[in-house]
Amino acid sequence: MNRDQVKAALVSVITDIQKKSGRPVPTIDDGTRPMLDLPGFDSLNGVEAAASLPDDLERHVETIPFWSKKTGQPLRLAEIVDEICKTLPATGEGKQ
Repeated sequence: MNRDQVKAALVSVITDIQKKSGRPVPTIDDGTRPMLDLPGFDSLNGVEAAASLPDDLERHVETIPFWSKKTGQPLRLAEIVDEICKTLPATGEGKQ
């Protein structure tokens, strides 16, 4: 799975969680910080997101890094996708 596919899967899962929770779904782009920018999105939703990823991702992603390990600050979507891609096995398509 390449970077664009990982991003699309993550955005889809986050959007679905927001909709099912009855919360607004603002535009989610590379700069969106889910834990800060999405109304009501919290750590429990983060666990739900990891469990809801497509099967080919879920095997390799136990948790989604919504927070920086270094600074403790909420990560942007682009940074989260990059961190997820680092955990996936390399394929012929590359990780990008």
